[in-house]
Amino acid sequence: MPVKIDNPAKALATSILVHAIKERKNPAKRQEVNDFFADDWFEDVCDLAMVNPDVVRQKLGVVAKRRRTLLAPDAATPSPAGKSGIS
Repeated sequence: MPVKIDNPAKALATSILVHAIKERKNPAKRQEVNDFFADDWFEDVCDLAMVNPDVVRQKLGVVAKRRRTLLAPDAATPSPAGKSGIS
């Protein structure tokens, strides 16, 4: 009897996460899997699987890479109140 999948994207994302966790036990693939867990793509997969990526990383002892931003470093810092930075 076939199993009905209500949310195929969630099922696929969950399968990816489970597979990565299992692959982490393989010493030959451990670094590659840890890189996946530290990457932004991991967060996208977690969003689809509806799990918190920070909780998964914490349980696995993986540190996230610093996220890339589209803003220049100066633009990411708010200016003091009342000063727009425009002369």
